[in-house]
Amino acid sequence: MSFRDEDALLVGKKWVALGSSDTVDGLYAKPLHFFAVHVDEYVWNPPVACGRYPKMRIFSAILALRRRILAWIATGAAKENAIIGPRTRFGAGAEIFNIHGDRSRVKIGADCHLDGHLQIFAHEGRIEIGDFFVLGAGSTVWSSDPVGIRIGRGVIVAKDVVIHDTNSHPMDAAARFVQTKAILTMGHPRVDPGIRSAPVTIGDDVWIGTGAMIMKGVTIGDRAIISAGAIVRSDVPADSLVRAPN
Repeated sequence: MSFRDEDALLVGKKWVALGSSDTVDGLYAKPLHFFAVHVDEYVWNPPVACGRYPKMRIFSAILALRRRILAWIATGAAKENAIIGPRTRFGAGAEIFNIHGDRSRVKIGADCHLDGHLQIFAHEGRIEIGDFFVLGAGSTVWSSDPVGIRIGRGVIVAKDVVIHDTNSHPMDAAARFVQTKAILTMGHPRVDPGIRSAPVTIGDDVWIGTGAMIMKGVTIGDRAIISAGAIVRSDVPADSLVRAPN
C-alpha cells in the first residue's frame, strides 16, 4: 500500500488519507481533493503498522468531514446574502435569511464565527456587526427596523439568545392574520404590515449569556455582561451586569 503526500491532509498532528483510491484495512478512501478538513480533534487511533499512516477512526472522520462540508455550504450561502469580512466563517447550522434581498443590509466584520440565524424582513431591516463576533447555535438576530441592529467589536453571544429590533407581527389581530396569510400563500409582504420596531445597539466587548433576550429599542453599553436567561427591555450602562430574575 502506498499514498502520495498530495492524497492526504494533515489533521492536528495526524495524517488522514482523503484523495487516494488505495485501501486502509479494507476501507477505500475515495477521491476528495476539493475538501479541506481542519478539525480540532484527532480522527485517528494511535499509529499501527501501515507505513507512516495510522489507522483511521472512520466514523469520527466522516462526522468531521460532514461538519466541514455543511459549514462550507453555509459560508458560501452567507456570502450571497451579506457583505462578509475576511476570515469570517459560518457553522453547519448557520443561516442568513435576507428576505429583502439587498446584500448591503447585512454587514459582518472580519474574524467572526456564527452558528445562529440572521434575518432581514422583506420590507425593511439592517444588521451591522463588528469584528471578532461570536454567535452561538440557536441564537437569532432579526431586524425589520430602518436603523436596525448594530453590534460592536468583540461581542460574544451564547446559544439560544434572541436579539430582535422587531415585534415580527402586528399587534392588531386582524392585521396579524392578514400578514400571516400573506406569508403562507405569497411570501413575506414588501409593504410594512404594521410591525412595531426600534433600533438595537450593542457596544464593544459585550457578553450575552445563554437564553437571554434583547428586546427592541435597547442600547447595551461597552463591556456589559447579560446573564443567562435575562430579558433586557431597557438600556444597560457600560461595565454593568444584568442578572436574570429569580
